[in-house]
Amino acid sequence: MIREDNGLRLQEIDNWIEELKLKILSVDNFLDKENIEDIYPMSDIEKGMTYGSVLNRDSSVYHSQMVQRKIFSDFDIGRFSSALDFLIEKHSILRTGFNLTDYETEIQIVYKKVSIPLTYENISDISRGEQEIAIQEFMKAEIGSFNDISRAPLWQMNVFNLGENELVFVFQSHHAIIDGWSESMFLTELNNLYLRLEKEPDYRPDKLKTSYRDFILQHELDKSNVSIKSFWKKELEGHTRLDIFAGEEETERYSFSVDSDTVAAITDFAQKSKISVKSVALSAFVYLLKVLEYGEEVITGVVTNTRPTCEDSDKILGCFLNTIPFRVKFDEDKSCSSFMADINQKLIELKAYERLSLLEIAKGEDKPSKSVNPFFDVIFNYVDFHSYNDILHEEKDNENVESINLFGNDRTNTYLDFTVNVTGGNLVLVLI
Repeated sequence: MIREDNGLRLQEIDNWIEELKLKILSVDNFLDKENIEDIYPMSDIEKGMTYGSVLNRDSSVYHSQMVQRKIFSDFDIGRFSSALDFLIEKHSILRTGFNLTDYETEIQIVYKKVSIPLTYENISDISRGEQEIAIQEFMKAEIGSFNDISRAPLWQMNVFNLGENELVFVFQSHHAIIDGWSESMFLTELNNLYLRLEKEPDYRPDKLKTSYRDFILQHELDKSNVSIKSFWKKELEGHTRLDIFAGEEETERYSFSVDSDTVAAITDFAQKSKISVKSVALSAFVYLLKVLEYGEEVITGVVTNTRPTCEDSDKILGCFLNTIPFRVKFDEDKSCSSFMADINQKLIELKAYERLSLLEIAKGEDKPSKSVNPFFDVIFNYVDFHSYNDILHEEKDNENVESINLFGNDRTNTYLDFTVNVTGGNLVLVLI
């Protein structure tokens, strides 16, 4: 096992992972051993999400569903399937399953080949309202389809042909294998590859210079950083856990699009104040929590990412999320502008410590809890999926077609998730 000291080197970790892989392959009689490409430990976020879904099998926790409506003239399901197959080969996480219990640590198994999880259904012969109901019922029935986390792949693509060159794509996955940023990259890459293959049928995507395994190496190294652990222990000493919930289960999703004039005003205010729009939004959210709590401090979770820092790391698919405790102590004598400046500065300072997983941070608690997050049940997430800006369109993609009322699913296991989405220059607030 890896020793936990600050002098741990990547080579030591790599050797441990390789020994773990060989040990598992030598003692376990896999039915398809020849199809196994690699074996390595799960990241802490993967563990948390898979355990969370296992404990909530009858709910939609960590079953992600993304809905996209697109116009493709003479849609070619064969070419689309080929594009999917090429991306499955390129991205190892699309060929991965998990095992939580059978070995000395939780592992992920990467397979060389998996079947393409693609379905296609033509529903152009029914009305618009019936199409919406059919897709909504399909998505509802799919919840729980990734309960067997050992089965790879833990995702699927479902295509519905609505007629008149209009299609709805439902991309489903276990959240443990792909985060929102990776999802946006995957869907953009898939769209563009499908269009490119029409003109260049022999084109093949380049292999990446970095793999998901490299992320696991970096993740294990981050977990051994004593100085970062010491920072979090000091940062959270004597903290008060936010407690504003009644304990009754209720799942609702609220979405609000901010008008363009207000977006411009917020952006202008942030620029003049020399802070980020993220800091403005987080300041407002934290202050709202204070009003609800009536306390002198608030702790919320702030979502960050832990992508490795190496070549092509920005192109890897996977789940690189982390949620760090964000502790705010209130000073009633401070002005609103000073309060937001402090929030902005704290976000900057925490960048140096955000790679340590929440699980490792929680281990630093004097009285750690095995069943409850010791810091928060509330999450703040700020997202800008600018990879969608690179998505290509057919010339006829601007045809006027009737809108369709369909929404995806992105439920987690926290009580309140607040997301600020600024993708495409918009500002959408989502509460779950």
